Amino acid sequence: SFKMRKEDLVHLWIAQGFVKTRCATEDMEDIAEGYIQELVSCSFLQPEKSRNRELFRIHDLLHDLADMVTSTDCFIIENARSHRGESWKGNIPQDVRHLFIQNYDAELITEKTLGLRQLLTLFINFVGEDTTVEEKVIESICKRLPKLRVLAIAFSQVYYPIKKPNRFSFPESISQLKYLRYLGFRTDYSCHISLPNTLNKLQHIQVLDFGKGSLREFMFSALVNLRHISYLHWKLRDVGRLSSLQTLPCYFEVSNEQGRELKQLMDLNKLRGKLDIRG
Repeated sequence: SFKMRKEDLVHLWIAQGFVKTRCATEDMEDIAEGYIQELVSCSFLQPEKSRNRELFRIHDLLHDLADMVTSTDCFIIENARSHRGESWKGNIPQDVRHLFIQNYDAELITEKTLGLRQLLTLFINFVGEDTTVEEKVIESICKRLPKLRVLAIAFSQVYYPIKKPNRFSFPESISQLKYLRYLGFRTDYSCHISLPNTLNKLQHIQVLDFGKGSLREFMFSALVNLRHISYLHWKLRDVGRLSSLQTLPCYFEVSNEQGRELKQLMDLNKLRGKLDIRG
C-alpha cells in the first residue's frame, strides 16, 4: 500500500482546494493537520515513523470510501514498469479532473492525457532509474493542460527520483499553467535544474519541490503566494517579499551582496520548522 509524508498530504490538499478556512487569521496548514488527526483517530490513516519523518499509510476502508465519492472525478493508471517498451492501452474518461499514473510513460502522457481539458491534477508516482524525462513532454503538458493546479512528477522521490537527464530546463511555456499551485519535479543529487523567468507569472504557486536537485540561481521575489521551496541549493536572493514563505531549502547564506543581506529575513514571520543561517 502507498505511504505518504504528512507534509506532502498537507501541501497537496491545500493546492487542490480541499482545505477551507473560516476566517483570514486561520492557517491552512494547521487546519489540514487537524484533518489528518481526525482521520488518524478514526484509523483511516495509520501513522508510521521512518528516518525522523512522519509517514501515513492509507487504510483500505478509506480507499474504498474515496473510490465511491470520487469515482467520476479521479482516475488511476496502475501501469507496470516495462522493459519491453509497452505502454498502457486503456482509455481515460474525458471529464476526469484528477489523474494518478503509477509510472512515468512519455507515450502514455502525450497520447492519452493531453486532451483532458478539465484536468486539475496530474500525479506521476515513479520514474524508472533508466527512464529519461523529456523536456518536450513537459512542454506539451504546459501548452495543453492549462487548468492544472497540481503537477507532480516522481512524487515517490525517496525511492525513485528522476535520474535522467542530469540537466533539465523547464520551458518558458510553464507560464501558461496560470492556475498551478503545486509543482513537484523530484530529482536526485546529480540533476541541475534551470527555471525560466516566465515562472514568475505563476501568481498562484504555493509549492516548488525539486527533491534533491540543484537549482541554478533564480529570482523568486515575484512569487508572493509561495509557501514552500525544496531543493539542494543555498544561495537564495531577494526572499524578503515572500511573506507567505513557511519553509526554506537547506540554509540561508548571508553576505553583503544585494538581495542576500540578513534583513531579507526580517518580514518572513510565517517561517516554521528549522531555519539555518550561515555566512
